[in-house]
Amino acid sequence: MSEIALVTGSSGFIGYHMSKALLESGTNVIGIDNMNEYYPLIHKENRLQILKEYPNFNFFEIDITNLDELKKIVDGSSIDYVFHFAAQAGVKYSLENPKEYIYSNIFGSFNLLECIKNKKIKHALFASSSSIYGANQYLPYKEDEKCDHQLSVYGTTKKSMENLAYTYSHLYRQPITCFRFFTVYGPYMRPDLALFKFTEKIMNKKKIEIYNNGNMKRDFTYISDLIECLMMLKDKAPNKITGMNESFYNVVNIGSGKPVNLIVFLKLLEKELNLEASIEYAPNQIEELKNTEASLVKLEKIIGKVPYTPLEKGVKFFIEWYKDYNMYN
Repeated sequence: MSEIALVTGSSGFIGYHMSKALLESGTNVIGIDNMNEYYPLIHKENRLQILKEYPNFNFFEIDITNLDELKKIVDGSSIDYVFHFAAQAGVKYSLENPKEYIYSNIFGSFNLLECIKNKKIKHALFASSSSIYGANQYLPYKEDEKCDHQLSVYGTTKKSMENLAYTYSHLYRQPITCFRFFTVYGPYMRPDLALFKFTEKIMNKKKIEIYNNGNMKRDFTYISDLIECLMMLKDKAPNKITGMNESFYNVVNIGSGKPVNLIVFLKLLEKELNLEASIEYAPNQIEELKNTEASLVKLEKIIGKVPYTPLEKGVKFFIEWYKDYNMYN
């Protein structure tokens, strides 16, 4: 009998790719998404349409802040795995609408934890973010660092979600892994993310705003690398008991471990497009991390060698997809 996975935020960028990988592996997927309009809805509709072509995909348009509706779905199936991506995304938007982040990222995650706490789920994997490292200065970021000073409401809500997940894991012996991903990019990515936004502006001869005068580094993670890591983590549930120490919770970074300067990234994009960018330098934004770099030591101990797509290849793959995608949207 096929296993069943619940994927929240299944029409989002990462949730879509996760759902697709699970479906192609033969897993039955229950997808949940509220189909909100934080960015143009056509992108979510396009992803959802592809997923609906799989006979082992079942979709529900609900918001995870609706406990009653969420509970009906969870209670109605024998779910083996949970992949929780549903969240209000975007660091900058959290300055404008912080309440939405509290509702979706904290209250919504609490609802999900309430629904699964007694369900004997094999493994629940919750999407966190490199944003939780906030004001931490030492690179690479390590999972056992103290992370008490987030720079954005988005980062704070993700850290709060991690704390909730730990408590529920401890109280109900539910295996949970929170994974902190680092600047994920690739086909079907959100249009408000840097690579998509920069590509659009370069092709339309519009100015690109670069923060901190370009003195920023990002640990870029190609989408298929992230999904491959999650597919391997799926069956590595933290449920070992040693003496008096019970461990049903884990947190891991997922990134490339190879940070790249933003200007170098932009030059790669210009080369691939064979176009020159018009750049407007701007001071650093108070909510933005200046540099990110993931320590992958912990992840490698769990899954072995971490897959890595070089940025040059990843940008090339994205541009090929973008040009094709843009013809029909």
